[in-house]
Amino acid sequence: MMKQKIFSLLLILILNLPLLAQEHIRKTWEGTYRHNQRLGRHYINTDSAGNILPWFRPDIGISFDYVLNRLWEFWDSMPYVFDGTRYYMVHREWPWNKEYPGNSHTSRYAYLELLYSQMTGDWSRKVNSIRQLIWATYSVDTEGRNEYPGDPATNEIWFTDGYGDYVAHYLNAMAVLPQELASPEKDRMLGCLSVIRNIHYSESEISYETDDSNSTEVLRFTSKPREIFVNGNMLKESNLPGNNSYVWQPLEKGGILYVVHGDGNNVKILK
Repeated sequence: MMKQKIFSLLLILILNLPLLAQEHIRKTWEGTYRHNQRLGRHYINTDSAGNILPWFRPDIGISFDYVLNRLWEFWDSMPYVFDGTRYYMVHREWPWNKEYPGNSHTSRYAYLELLYSQMTGDWSRKVNSIRQLIWATYSVDTEGRNEYPGDPATNEIWFTDGYGDYVAHYLNAMAVLPQELASPEKDRMLGCLSVIRNIHYSESEISYETDDSNSTEVLRFTSKPREIFVNGNMLKESNLPGNNSYVWQPLEKGGILYVVHGDGNNVKILK
């Protein structure tokens, strides 16, 4: 008798497995369904045709707004380390009590915050951004090795992080804030809206070629250049950036040069 009851229960269970599985796929919003499968941190939502939907709401705009605001709140409310710098500025491993200072993400955050400041006019985070860049330089020794993580027993040289994007973030940050971050002792290209195909530095001039004829470049100079030519045509100085002109911003030491051109890609700057 006991064996018959067990067999009957197993038979009922097997026959009802499809129904039990369906209970894990429940209707959420009108015409949308939540499955028992996870993607990342959330269960997958789909429409009636099986197309994947955002996990928060079916409306893409509402979902993106919610997620981005949660991300911002997470970073904005992050704790501080001993010198007043937030934890995310020092590229540390999770959780916070792990003392593994990093470098590439730290410099990336610094550049992005400076870019945000430049685009919005809100420079309230500038000091912390510069702190990030200073902090990240401590991962580079006097022989040029860029090591991560910071545990002396497990130091590693990460070529993609430490010699790829790490360096690019510093260059990008210099282009955003050249008056404070770029060396006043050298004439150097800092940023370009196009791609620099080649560049040549000499004592008398800097010449370069951009991939696009319509571009803007920012350079740091030790003194104001004498003349600037694009495809052989001399540019005029202007107080504000405009097509086929240049702007000179004098500083205590040298200054910042902005070159704007739309009719050529071969630029020559005479010192």
